[in-house]
Amino acid sequence: MEEFKALAQKVVVVDTRLDIGAGLIRGAYWLPAKGAIVSWLANLISPDAEFLLFCEKSAFEDLADRFLRIGYFNIRGYNNFAIEDWGEELNKPTIIGFPEFRELKEYSHLDVRNIPEYESGGIPEGSISIPLPRLPARVEELKGKEGIIVSCRTGLRARVAYSILVREGINSTIFAVGTI
Repeated sequence: MEEFKALAQKVVVVDTRLDIGAGLIRGAYWLPAKGAIVSWLANLISPDAEFLLFCEKSAFEDLADRFLRIGYFNIRGYNNFAIEDWGEELNKPTIIGFPEFRELKEYSHLDVRNIPEYESGGIPEGSISIPLPRLPARVEELKGKEGIIVSCRTGLRARVAYSILVREGINSTIFAVGTI
């Protein structure tokens, strides 16, 4: 584990666990192994970047194969421990649902759905709309905001956005699940 921790300070960490309720390694991208992990990886991380995978031991070979097929050859390794063994402060997200989302007016609301989604259904009044694929390039617009609620249609993109914001030093983020 110490070797993983030391290397995690120097390279990108991709956390592929489905549930990040126990916490996210500081600075890691959360890209769940289920779903479109390869697409999100290609949107967020350069193929030249070196990275570590935080994944279930049984999932490493499948994930590595999927990444290698799209040209990501710089996988430096994966964990052989559980997140509970990390032993350092983890970023623990606060997950809220639809009823709470509408009540929290003192927070900034960030909608990470794609343009056609919010054009057809609108965005909550006062929300900042930045589609998830554009978030890394526009994250500076959010720095200095005291509290941010990240939302999308199902909560998956909100969780990915949460990991991007935390990685960029925006730690006061909570996200809403299936709010729109």
